[in-house]
Amino acid sequence: MAAHGFPITQSVALVLAIQVCKASGRENPFVKMDKGLSRMWWSRFRARHPTVASRRPNYIEAERVHGATVARVDELFHICQALYDHHGFRGTPELIYNCDETGFSDKGSSRKRVLCSKGQRTVYAQQVTTREHVTVHCCASAAGEVIPPFVIFEKCLPSTAYSLEGPPNALYGVSDTGYMDSDLFLKWLEHFVRYARQERPLLLFMDQHEAHVGTGVVDFCRANQIEVVCLPSHTTHVLQPLDVSVYGPLKAAFTDMARCLGLVRGNLTIGKVHAGAEGRIGAATTTSPVSSYPTIIAAAASNTTATGQCPTCRRFPNPLVTAGVIPAALADILLLPHFDRPARGRGRRMPLLARVITSEEHAAFLAAKRAEEARKQQVRQDRANQRQIRQQQLASQRAASAAARTAREAQQASAREAQEANRDRQHAVRCALCSEGGVHVSSM
Repeated sequence: MAAHGFPITQSVALVLAIQVCKASGRENPFVKMDKGLSRMWWSRFRARHPTVASRRPNYIEAERVHGATVARVDELFHICQALYDHHGFRGTPELIYNCDETGFSDKGSSRKRVLCSKGQRTVYAQQVTTREHVTVHCCASAAGEVIPPFVIFEKCLPSTAYSLEGPPNALYGVSDTGYMDSDLFLKWLEHFVRYARQERPLLLFMDQHEAHVGTGVVDFCRANQIEVVCLPSHTTHVLQPLDVSVYGPLKAAFTDMARCLGLVRGNLTIGKVHAGAEGRIGAATTTSPVSSYPTIIAAAASNTTATGQCPTCRRFPNPLVTAGVIPAALADILLLPHFDRPARGRGRRMPLLARVITSEEHAAFLAAKRAEEARKQQVRQDRANQRQIRQQQLASQRAASAAARTAREAQQASAREAQEANRDRQHAVRCALCSEGGVHVSSM
């Protein structure tokens, strides 16, 4: 269950034990079915099964649970095997690199317990770090050679002496959010070429963040003979060596150091001014090989064994029975949790598979994509030009209509003035005749 991302708690294990006891039909005078199992039974169960351990779980997103499948991992291995055979990377771990970035902020990640007075319900710990986000981009080879890290600050550099306490030859940058972007990643690639091995080609593993797979990145890597393999999306928690073996101990050591310094100096606040020391902490962390996938995942992926239909999903046998973890008699009790995956909505992105972004196929894909974008840009430009022409024609028509209207109004005004002048003249003539002959003239 824990291998599938759904570990059970002690209370659930006790309930399952009662159900197993009821399903077996055996009478046990030491177990009261109505009250449940006691704590003594649990301690004895742990003693009988020393392989069962209790841990605090690390919660991950549902996309990562569905993304780390055997098929996607096998596809990555097939790509790596083809690259190894083509470029001769076997036996040359110093030419194989992995890069990734991690962030440091005010969110503490320590899971250690602290001492307090007995009976105290809530224990607070003062936050030592600030809200300023700092990103550290690291890179190391399979032989253990480390590239000087790239430290990215938020908005501005902390001070003029920001690099005095940092790692030797480290690179520093600034972004609006403190995260990696395309321009900074190109800057880091130049830094990588400067300190990496001079033999070519090199193999670089990284995730498929949008800042890592831009056109400028692909052109730079192809020009410098760097083969770039992008890991499948939502699988870095098991396939990214830096995530699995380095960043966890690094952040734990950083949090412990911050807490210890906070105990010594109560007014201490660790911000981006002290970010250079994070690289020195990382030098003290150790790495461990990535563990292989459990056999239960492979059993869950294969639906060919007919050992009884799974009563949860009604489609394939219970993987726990197929893997030999539980007997077939318990297939209806110990079930893997099942839930329907939500339909792909309008705003959701399809998971990205592993790919080599420096390959000829991907270069042709990018060329076709650039041509399509140029075509769409030309279509947008043509539409804009047509819209501008229509607006100019409409403006000309409006100007002509306004000029014609003004001319008509002027002609009508002159006609009215002529009529008024004619009426005034006629009135003057009538008045003159009346005064001379004493005769009233009604009309002329």
